[in-house]
Amino acid sequence: MTNSSFLIQNITDSGSQLVSIYSNLSVEAKLGILVPLLLAMISASHTLYKNYRERQKKLRSLFNLTWKNSTSIGKEEVLGNRPFNEYYFFKT
Repeated sequence: MTNSSFLIQNITDSGSQLVSIYSNLSVEAKLGILVPLLLAMISASHTLYKNYRERQKKLRSLFNLTWKNSTSIGKEEVLGNRPFNEYYFFKT
């Protein structure tokens, strides 16, 4: 028996044991297991979604100049607080 087939067999046996244990539990005990798991999944999903929205907001703010006319964009809008050398900044 190879190492991977041994691992697969162990996982299968463990899964079968868990199914048999779970099926013998009362409804209250099953709810006592499922409700915290469900709440943890909802909490994790909410956190991931909140982080995703924050990243999208930051990303959109980086490209907010894309749709402006280039002649109406000032150096402060492009550079923000970053320093610049007047020699390379062309005024039109």
